[in-house]
Amino acid sequence: MLRNETQALKSCACLVMEFHPQAFRAAGSSLHEVTDLIGKAGLEIVDQREQVIVARPR
Repeated sequence: MLRNETQALKSCACLVMEFHPQAFRAAGSSLHEVTDLIGKAGLEIVDQREQVIVARPR
């Protein structure tokens, strides 16, 4: 969704995402790429605890 549905995320009030590092690496992605994609969707990360990211519109 972060790669292909950024337009839908622009109307998102709050994004809560659980990050699984092994699954992302297996898919050729990383936490750095995910945080970049969140920013490109017009969201900013407001909290991160362990493997959970919370983002809201800027």
